Amino acid sequence: MTKIPADQIESVLQIAAQLSVEREQAATAIPSDELIAAAAEAQIPAECVEQAIAQVVPAPTEPPSQSVSDLASAHPAEGKAVSRSLHAKYRTAITFVNRANDVRKIYWLDYSGQRQLYKQLAPRQRYQLQTFLTHPWLITDEQDQGLDIYYPDSTERLIELH
Repeated sequence: MTKIPADQIESVLQIAAQLSVEREQAATAIPSDELIAAAAEAQIPAECVEQAIAQVVPAPTEPPSQSVSDLASAHPAEGKAVSRSLHAKYRTAITFVNRANDVRKIYWLDYSGQRQLYKQLAPRQRYQLQTFLTHPWLITDEQDQGLDIYYPDSTERLIELH
């Protein structure tokens, strides 16, 4: 891996800090796809963001989170190699509407196929998010039982959850 210039790392960190202020959460909790998108607006390539993250985020000292393929509640598609985010090149939007009488959780399946909780939807609640074409979104019930996996379309997509 080629080391990236310090000024680009600093730019990525500034973008992460701004996103964390906007979302009122720690910069380490900002999803990498969102950081890549914001960096792209500043004309910083996605590869630089990924390298910057690798250079400034310390390696975990505890075991990694449980793989979705190990979860009893995993959706059958979660264990497949296609159920992970591939890249952050083509922006799009997706809207989820919970038509069920129960809570539904929305997880982004990250670049390694791990679940990243984005939103918990109460019945009749709606949630719109900006995403990328190759990013899968897993829907679970309140107990995290996998129900469905959705991919965005090239135009905004509306998903009604039941």
